[in-house]
Amino acid sequence: MVDDASITPALSAAIGAHPGVTVDADRFRTHVAAIEPPPRADALADVYLAFAAASGDAVAVRAFETNILPAAAAALRVLGTSRDALDESLQRVRLALLVGRGLDGPGRPRLLDYRGHGALRAWVRVIAVRESLMLHRGAKEIPLGDAVLAAVPDPADDPELRYMRGEMRDQLAIAIREALGELTPRERTLLRYSLLDDLTLDEIGAIYATHKSTISRWLSRARERLWELARDRLALRLAGQTDQISSLVRGLQSSLELSLERLLG
Repeated sequence: MVDDASITPALSAAIGAHPGVTVDADRFRTHVAAIEPPPRADALADVYLAFAAASGDAVAVRAFETNILPAAAAALRVLGTSRDALDESLQRVRLALLVGRGLDGPGRPRLLDYRGHGALRAWVRVIAVRESLMLHRGAKEIPLGDAVLAAVPDPADDPELRYMRGEMRDQLAIAIREALGELTPRERTLLRYSLLDDLTLDEIGAIYATHKSTISRWLSRARERLWELARDRLALRLAGQTDQISSLVRGLQSSLELSLERLLG
C-alpha cells in the first residue's frame, strides 16, 4: 500500500500536470493506494489522467483523445490496418477504456486497470494492438511477432526516426520475427502471456507453479534476449548502411525498452 502522506505531494504534482482536469482527490488517493506495486513516481500524472478520463471528466477525455490515442493509431498502421478497420478498432478501444464495453461485454472502464508501471501511451498502444488482432484474426492465433512489431515503433516517441522507421519497417519486422524464432519456447510463451494476454506476474507464476520473483527474472531475460537478437539481425540485414544502422538501432533499443517495460509490471 502507498502511504497517504506520500500521495499528497505527488497528487499535487499530478494535478499541476493536467490543468483543468478535475477528480475527487479522496477517491484518487484510494485508487492509487490500492495499486500494488505502487505506481512509478514519473507515471503518477498518467494515472491521474487515466482515472479522470475513466471517471468521465471532459477535459481528461479530450486529453486522452489528443495525446494518448494517436499512439494506438500509429501502432495499428504499422500492422497495415485499413482505414475502416483502424477506425473500428479505435472505437472499440475507446469503448473498452472509457466506458467499459469490450469483446467480453460490459464492465468497468479499463483505464482504471492502468497501474502506472510504464507510460500510459505505451500501455494503450499494446491494448489497441491486442484488441485489433483479436478482432480481425481470432483470439487463438495472434502472431506474437506482429504484436511486438506494432507495439515497438511509435513515431511520436522519436520524430527524428519517423521517416527511417517507415522506410525500413519491413527490415525491422523481419529482424523481430527472426529474433522471436531464436527465443526458447518458454521465453516466447512468457512474452505472449504478458504482452498479449496481459497476465500479471502472479498469474503467470500460478501457471508455472513458480514465485513471481522468478517469473520477473525470466521475463527480464526474455526481453533482453529479444532486444539483443533483433539488434544483431537488423545490423546484418542493413550491412553497408553504417550511418542508418547506428540511428535506427538506437531508436529500436529505446522503443523496445519503452514498449516492453510493461512486461515486468
